[in-house]
Amino acid sequence: MLSLRQRLLTTLLIWLAVVLALFNVVVFLLVRQSLRGDVDQFVRDKAFLLGAQVNPYFTKGMATDEKPWRSDRYLSFGQTFDLDWKLLYKSARLSQLIVPTEEMKRLASHPLGVLLHEAEGPDGARYRMATVRIERQGQFVCYSQVGILIRDRDRPLRQLIYWLAGCAVVALLLAGLGLDYLIRQWGAPLAALSDTARKVNLGSLSRQRLFAPPAAPELATLAAGGVAGGD
Repeated sequence: MLSLRQRLLTTLLIWLAVVLALFNVVVFLLVRQSLRGDVDQFVRDKAFLLGAQVNPYFTKGMATDEKPWRSDRYLSFGQTFDLDWKLLYKSARLSQLIVPTEEMKRLASHPLGVLLHEAEGPDGARYRMATVRIERQGQFVCYSQVGILIRDRDRPLRQLIYWLAGCAVVALLLAGLGLDYLIRQWGAPLAALSDTARKVNLGSLSRQRLFAPPAAPELATLAAGGVAGGD
């Protein structure tokens, strides 16, 4: 059976663990929302940059070799298509074409011309992609796609989970040590008073006096009650 000190320590640690878990969940959800929104904006902007590089008079070529859609932040992949969804350009990083689905084609033809979606490559890799319809002076130029691997997008989230879990474990360990020390300090006067009370027997009841420790004046009433009972 657990002692009073152990039960109190266990209860406090459980409450602290629940608070930490709720805090970590809120932090994770907020960071995930912000990160995914940032990635969506990234692939959207890069898709427009890729489309801007397409030569309208030779759509299989690029107007410049600067390739501003590439980034050191994420390993991005790009491809462009004509109006009939025939491939015009594919990043050399892509070993195979990421085939557009019929649903994606239908949504990408919307007048807004911007579609954020997930796609699966022939090798089973998952991508977060933006598909945009590029027009110049009202004339269709191409469909431009840029995407990044979902595992690359979610890598910071996995690292965040490790950090949050590690910090929670360390916090619980430190809190357990601190709470155990405080509970021992708070319980020391009561333990001393309890030890004195155990030494009292019926023969020495009138001669035994209970004294509250100076550091625990709140126990003075209890000690006085014991003296009064003895008298």
